[in-house]
Parts: sequence; C-alpha cells; structure tokens
Amino acid sequence: MSDFLKTRKLLGRVTADISYLLVRDHLWNDEWKLRNLMRDVGAAGCLIDSLVDARADRRAGILAFRPSFFESLRLATETFLLGARLGFRHFGLRSLFAQAIVDNIRDRRRSITA
Repeated sequence: MSDFLKTRKLLGRVTADISYLLVRDHLWNDEWKLRNLMRDVGAAGCLIDSLVDARADRRAGILAFRPSFFESLRLATETFLLGARLGFRHFGLRSLFAQAIVDNIRDRRRSITA
C-alpha cells in the first residue's frame, strides 16, 4: 500500500506539472506558488480518484494487489489528511475542492449507469 500511495501521489503531481506547463505561458509571471498548489491538488485528487474507484478497480483487476481492510482504511485516512491540509492551507478554496470531490463521485456514478 505504501508504494501504491507514493505512486498515486507522484502521478497526480506529474499530471499537475504537465497542466502547469501548458498554461504557464498564459500567466502574468512564472508563479511557483501556483505550481506547488497544482502539485498538491493533483496528488490529493489522484488519491481521491483511487478512493472513489477502489471497488471498481478491484473488480476490474486493475490493481496488482487486493487491499485488506486496513490498507483501504489507510488509503482513506491518507486521502482525508492530505485533503484536510490543503483545505486548511488554502481556506478560500475549500468550496472548490469540495465541488471537485462531488464531481468525481458523480462521474463515477454516471459511468456505472452508462
């Protein structure tokens, strides 16, 4: 589970870095604070996605392992803690973060019914 968590966070950070590089030329200046925020949000978002899709990924055989109850609890706890840190550090963005989580859950539900 440790490797899974590290990999998912890294994937989120790298994806955010790519997104940042795509928009960087359209920013007023090369803002490192924005890049770091995007990396943190990417890491948290990737964990949230893993949490939302955990059951479906397990059934589809996408995961290379079958997480135990405690490993699933660790994923949920680490996701919550990372999200909470972001929410406290960027208090004004909490409603946007919450909306993104709800959208992620809705997307999962829509893909099940489609």
